[in-house]
Amino acid sequence: MKKIAIILIAFLSIVQLRAQDYTQSLQGIKKVKISSESGVEIKTHNQNELRIVGDGHEIPEKAKGLKAVYAGGSDNTGLGMYVQKEGEILIIKNLKGMHSKLLEIYLPKTINIVVERSNLGDVSLSGFTSEIEVSSNVGSITLKD
Repeated sequence: MKKIAIILIAFLSIVQLRAQDYTQSLQGIKKVKISSESGVEIKTHNQNELRIVGDGHEIPEKAKGLKAVYAGGSDNTGLGMYVQKEGEILIIKNLKGMHSKLLEIYLPKTINIVVERSNLGDVSLSGFTSEIEVSSNVGSITLKD
């Protein structure tokens, strides 16, 4: 009985963590522009959508309904990110700063990507067959596949 309870709690925890991811359709989007001061890891997946992986941080009950405001703008994802569509370009800004955790993003392998890094942190892209433009002041840039 104890094992069943532990498995059930583990399953519910995993479901809760997955629910904190942010997704958005990429219908009509030809390019994704990512701006971040922390490390960025961008991977491919088979859906035509953007997926930003949450950090597993649960929002306290007192903070529910509030919107986080950072120096770089207002959070519209619940993950400390700002996402906006401008024509055929989707703009993603990491508002948390250079001391935040690694930003993990999933995109379709055929979408064009621009990544701008202004501070410390590495950029890693894997599995893309599209046009990629990456700039970084400090930190390594890794392209795979």
